[in-house]
Amino acid sequence: MNVIDDLSSDSADDRALNRLSASAERFRKREEAATRGDHLPTSFELLEGMEFHLGSVHEDAQVFAERLSGRLKRLGCRSQIEDLIDGVDQLAIDLIDAPAVRAVDELLLKYADLLSKRFVLWRLRVRIYAAALGDVQAMFDTARDAGAMAAMRSSSVARLDSVYRLVGQSLGWIGSAASVDPAYHCLSGPVPFRYGREPDAVASIYARDILGALESRNRVLAKGNANNPGSRSEQEPIDQAASLEVEQVGGPGVVVFTALGNAMTDEGRKVKSSFRPFLHVPLKLAETPDLQLVRDALRSEFPFAEREISALLSGLDNLEHVHIRPTILVGAPGSGKTRFGRMFLSRLELPFEMVGAAAADDGSIAGTPRRWSSGEPCLPVATIARFKHGGPGILIDEIDKAGTGRRNGNLLDAMLPFLERETASRFRDPYLEAPCDLSHVSWVMTANELEVIPQVLRDRCRVVFWPTPTVEHLPSISKRIITEIALEDSHDIRFASSLDEAELAAVASVWPGGSLRKLKRVIEVVLRARHGRH
Repeated sequence: MNVIDDLSSDSADDRALNRLSASAERFRKREEAATRGDHLPTSFELLEGMEFHLGSVHEDAQVFAERLSGRLKRLGCRSQIEDLIDGVDQLAIDLIDAPAVRAVDELLLKYADLLSKRFVLWRLRVRIYAAALGDVQAMFDTARDAGAMAAMRSSSVARLDSVYRLVGQSLGWIGSAASVDPAYHCLSGPVPFRYGREPDAVASIYARDILGALESRNRVLAKGNANNPGSRSEQEPIDQAASLEVEQVGGPGVVVFTALGNAMTDEGRKVKSSFRPFLHVPLKLAETPDLQLVRDALRSEFPFAEREISALLSGLDNLEHVHIRPTILVGAPGSGKTRFGRMFLSRLELPFEMVGAAAADDGSIAGTPRRWSSGEPCLPVATIARFKHGGPGILIDEIDKAGTGRRNGNLLDAMLPFLERETASRFRDPYLEAPCDLSHVSWVMTANELEVIPQVLRDRCRVVFWPTPTVEHLPSISKRIITEIALEDSHDIRFASSLDEAELAAVASVWPGGSLRKLKRVIEVVLRARHGRH
């Protein structure tokens, strides 16, 4: 029996709808938890497009590599796979790149006969990492894996939601591969790379757009068939966003979009179909939460930054809704700036988009004109439309690494109009060809060095110097790290207990302060030693 046969009655339709809704809701909740850092997504969840642990391929790979290293070292064949163990340990220590990940993939294949059957899942995950880091072959491999998995699951009604995501990811990775491959030209020219984002984010955008177009086509056909039974609708499919139901706000809200320019042209009609649901509609804003609870939660995780946390929250007490003035967090590598930025926005209940500045080599963050094949709205407009929220957050990671060339514009220049509320409130988006109120968008940036950031941008921002954790904060920081490790990899209650005095002294002897990444690796070693003693 195929899926169509299984949906041949109204009761079957109802059951299938309930299954789809439950599956989609479960995926959404697990993705939110993964983004918060509560758990590590499974390999199959990543294949379906779930966000990485803490929203970062580097964070995800580090946690996975630490787990995998422990498993490999417990195998009886350890002496035969030392080069594989070394490669995995390297992923846990360094900021990974595609060649390093590819090397581990090749070693996993080399030792397939010596490893458990789970090596297939390990390879799948490693290929997804390589794809997210820009390896074109890995993108095609991941697209193939997603397509094959969709085909295998397509006969099951209970897995239709998974099939839907897998098909989108398969097509999305193909689109992402075309975007990053300089040798590939589609018909008249190269495929545009969107916003200088990481390849996995680009794949998700393509997946969303493709599936949205298919959904819209089905709705148009269904409407045509309802109006004219026995015939097929000849209408052209409309863009996905035309079907969006924008939530009517009861609390604080803001009208972002009041007009669309040149709506009668072919390109204008496409833009209108996408943004019509947002026109003259108040979009919700995040109401200011209990700031003492926010402060306590952030201080418990970042006890070395109490003064900075208070400074960042100052001024929000009297606001009806959350708006963070443009802020640059400047601090040493590994001091937790990026993690704090994500937690800061999450605790304030702001949906947000994160962009790595190192990958942004042009000014497309400010949008591109619709007359071009690569036309699209600016990042704030796209983020507002994505979350249906009038004041989301945007986190720009490592802004000091953004390119400064001006041939195709650059990120730093393109950001300037967004950082002053007066100009942001009437920003003319080149894709919409109309002014938009982007003054409620909150901008947070991280940087290792302040001096390389242009003065004109610094003048528009609040600069907060992020402290480096010291050994005096070790007891409280280690508790959080141990809890994180226990949630990730352990079912033993001893792994969640605090370090004793001897363990704290051992950690302090090799970690006098500094990188939290190094601290976590040291604590992992101590916990493994503790486990070995019992």
